[in-house]
Amino acid sequence: MNPASNEILSWTSQDPRQSQLFSSFGVLYRFQACTNFLSLVLRTTANYLTFFFTEQTETNAHGTSVTTLWRTIRANKEDRVAKLEWAPNGGLGRAVIGKSTLPMADLVRRDSQASDIRVFNGPDGYQYRWRPSNNASNDIVLQDQHGNIIAFYRPIRPQRYNLGDVYGELHFCRSAGAGVVMHPPLMDTVTVTAMLYRFVITLDDVKDGIYCADNPLGSFITSEPVILLAKAFNIASLEKTKDMADELWSDASFGAKASGANDGTQGTT
Repeated sequence: MNPASNEILSWTSQDPRQSQLFSSFGVLYRFQACTNFLSLVLRTTANYLTFFFTEQTETNAHGTSVTTLWRTIRANKEDRVAKLEWAPNGGLGRAVIGKSTLPMADLVRRDSQASDIRVFNGPDGYQYRWRPSNNASNDIVLQDQHGNIIAFYRPIRPQRYNLGDVYGELHFCRSAGAGVVMHPPLMDTVTVTAMLYRFVITLDDVKDGIYCADNPLGSFITSEPVILLAKAFNIASLEKTKDMADELWSDASFGAKASGANDGTQGTT
């Protein structure tokens, strides 16, 4: 795998559902989300921290949260290459890629070897797999049917760019395998599955109480209160975060108001 032959796209945002992938030539892919995912807002007044929950309510005509993937084909011109319709609970729903419609889960199927290996069938009919590399860079590699690494996602320390904060890089290995990873529609499918892999593995980590090695807090993309508090206070310790959450949520007034996020009420501690 010759790094010089790689196409490297910087990937913005902690949440890949609302993010951009760009190079020195500009934005190549853009994930645009119409969501109703819950988010936490903090306000500091005097000696008090005020917490309140806001909800983005923009959805499609059917009330479904949707992420659309756009690909730049020339200056000021984008093509829609995929549409991801999330389940009502925010989980995996339905994917529309080109003329194909399939469950998102089919694009991140669990491998029998390990839960952090996910497989999918490419537009060429061959099977591909995302898996951790366990190297010093904590790369997540994509292998073709012969085991060749044709792409990989590399988490990095957050870096600020004009287009947003970058949390990772998506590398396409131009000459690896059959040398077609840069060809649409395979490149589009690789980008979609990389995003979904980041999404499902992050949720698995949250459920298991595991922090990602590269960035203990920044990779979480869930509205679960403990994780929101960790992100909000930049707390690197899961135990300290849980203690804070327990303290806040033991306050009946805060818990009741936070649970009623849709009414825009707020609580204090």
